[in-house]
Amino acid sequence: MHYSNPISEIIEEYFDIFRGQGGYFVEDNRALNYFQINPMNHDLQDVLLKVREIRDVELISNEAEDAMVEHIVNLNIDGDLELTDNKLVMDIARMDFRGETRFFYSFATRYCCYHHPELYPIYDFLIEQFLKLYYKRTNGVVIEDHQLFHYTSFRHLMREYLDAFHLPLNSYWELDKFIWAYGKHIIEEFIEKNGLEQEELPLLTALKNV
Repeated sequence: MHYSNPISEIIEEYFDIFRGQGGYFVEDNRALNYFQINPMNHDLQDVLLKVREIRDVELISNEAEDAMVEHIVNLNIDGDLELTDNKLVMDIARMDFRGETRFFYSFATRYCCYHHPELYPIYDFLIEQFLKLYYKRTNGVVIEDHQLFHYTSFRHLMREYLDAFHLPLNSYWELDKFIWAYGKHIIEEFIEKNGLEQEELPLLTALKNV
């Protein structure tokens, strides 16, 4: 299908705005810098401070930050982090907590990204919606949930997206900030300009909660 307002053009328009900003995401920059200064993950206190810097809503709401700290230390992740290990993200995400196995996927991707922002893309709900719309409306590919929640395939999708637009970004961390700031606006504008309100109604409903 031909779109009078392709999503690629809308993305580029918003990226020009993003690129012209200065001093944005001060707190996130501070957290990123803290990870760079404190790269090791074998001391409980050091890891606790890093986990708290991320301020993951799911961990906080489940009072699982302390358990995650012990989980990370026990995994002994430092060597694998340097190797860009996709399995490591899944190992961090999957944690036994209060008698059941929980999957803190978004946190795990962010924790690895903050150590190596050029190597580990971040997953969250807005990025999920953004990728699904981009791939479906650009080349007709339907992205399934299992592709997003398996880090190897998710990382491949993010790399393809970044390469397709040749966005002058230095890291996946910067890509996350761009999508966080403008992804919702890009999606809503694309749907509105191309008259897709009814077709994409579930997506619009989901975005109201982002």
